[in-house]
Amino acid sequence: MVLAAPKGPLVKLDDKHYKLVDKMDALTDAVPSLIHATSLTVRGPVRFVKGTSFAGDVLISNGEACSKDRWLYCCYCSCTLLLAGAC
Repeated sequence: MVLAAPKGPLVKLDDKHYKLVDKMDALTDAVPSLIHATSLTVRGPVRFVKGTSFAGDVLISNGEACSKDRWLYCCYCSCTLLLAGAC
């Protein structure tokens, strides 16, 4: 029997909004579950609510030029989400 740790998901966070600890802390009200995720990419400022979980390959985009953070009110995501609206 060979025991091995499961491979974790690949996580890419937008450097403009998540690179420094204070900026990341300001956007992190709740940490989403990644137990079923293979990858998570976040572009732009996004806040997650408690209980959010991801599965498969997930891309969340708040727009390249958007500086206004958006709340992600989602309990289970397994897709690409493009957050729209005036920035």
